[in-house]
Amino acid sequence: LAGDCHGAAAGCACVGLRHPRRGQGGSAESGATFLELPFEVPDAQDVSGYAKALAEEKQRQQAQLLVPHIGRSDVVISTAQVPGRRAPVLITEEAVAAMQPGTVIIDLAAPSGGNCVLTRPGETVVHNGVQIVGPLNLPAEMPVHASQMYARTLLAMIQEFATPSSSPTLRMRFSKEPA
Repeated sequence: LAGDCHGAAAGCACVGLRHPRRGQGGSAESGATFLELPFEVPDAQDVSGYAKALAEEKQRQQAQLLVPHIGRSDVVISTAQVPGRRAPVLITEEAVAAMQPGTVIIDLAAPSGGNCVLTRPGETVVHNGVQIVGPLNLPAEMPVHASQMYARTLLAMIQEFATPSSSPTLRMRFSKEPA
């Protein structure tokens, strides 16, 4: 259901939320260790392997059990969705209140309503210093950032090999070894 990873870099901690289907952790896990909450959901997926909605009581219990884990996190990435239904609310206002100012929630379930009760699809909301990002089409935004990174890399490489000059002519220094 929830992953709780404590990264060594800059003391960053992150949590990734997913639906409690057994055997699905590897698809969302990227170095995270997933937290197993202390309750069983025997029938959490349909015959095709897709998540099924939890009963209201189980969903409330799940959200309550997540509060302390979310409160200790610097970044929360939520992805839980049920096909054809509104995304389950897993991050309550109480959980957001438990987070420190400057922490971030990335709600990838925003297009179907969001996993955070405070998510506004397509917007970034700041609540008590916690940023809640509700992207609608994150894959469409990726090429822009990839192009910017590539352009910065090319510029850095050219600057490394170019001879500083006040003239607009590019003069390459081929005697310098690449780093």
